[in-house]
Amino acid sequence: MHNDVETRAPLWGRFEQAFTCAGSYASPAQDVALTATFRGPSGAELQVDGFWDGGATWRVRFMPSEPGHWSFTTRCSAAEDAGLHARSGEFLCVAAHAATR
Repeated sequence: MHNDVETRAPLWGRFEQAFTCAGSYASPAQDVALTATFRGPSGAELQVDGFWDGGATWRVRFMPSEPGHWSFTTRCSAAEDAGLHARSGEFLCVAAHAATR
């Protein structure tokens, strides 16, 4: 997830990342498990579950608990699905009032 504008999320606010699966599943919510491991500026790691949001879309939502640079990596039970497995990204967690600037 590299872009010219740095992605920001407010402290204790919601960071959300969408993913598009590459595979086709009869029952996505039952057939596939998606998790993301977030690593904060202090080195702490937190794991959250992702969810199927219809069609080919999956989402991960996370609430950062400390300001600074965060990164994440996904893990999917269908490791062959390049749209969901081993995806990574980063964002900057800022004070709530600074997120809208």
